[in-house]
Amino acid sequence: MLAIEEEEGGRLDYLQTIIAAAIGSVGSGEYRHVFIKRPDSFEDVTYDGEFSCAISTTAIFHRFGLLAATHTTVQGFEDEVRASHDNWIEIDEPMPGSIGILEGKRHLDGSVKNRHTFICVGDSMAVHNGLEDEVWSPRLCAIESFEHHTNERRCAEVYFIHRALL
Repeated sequence: MLAIEEEEGGRLDYLQTIIAAAIGSVGSGEYRHVFIKRPDSFEDVTYDGEFSCAISTTAIFHRFGLLAATHTTVQGFEDEVRASHDNWIEIDEPMPGSIGILEGKRHLDGSVKNRHTFICVGDSMAVHNGLEDEVWSPRLCAIESFEHHTNERRCAEVYFIHRALL
């Protein structure tokens, strides 16, 4: 964020900026649609926002240079973070500015799918992509009360934080 720092004559406070951007995204429709061009059509790969958790999380970190890319999948995000272990570290508990990954949902066929990301914003609260009034968008919720789509509670399997946020 060299341009911001040069323009403003100071160092960017990444932690406060990330938290403010996450909270500011609540209720936004910005992440509801990502279209991929197919041979004969366009496909909304986020399904009107239902599968927008990775993009709504990673877009904020990418915007401020803490991720190399914006991801549409939790796995894509996790692969980048694990490959960038010099910048990102795995932590045991949520911290403001960290990204959590919820375990996937177990389906009737035994498969586990649909892992879920969220940004920890402090005071045991997080911003995640959730459903309210039949609209998917970033929502503020308590970390311990994640209920996603089927109202089944899921636990966080891992948290990551960028060293610039420490």
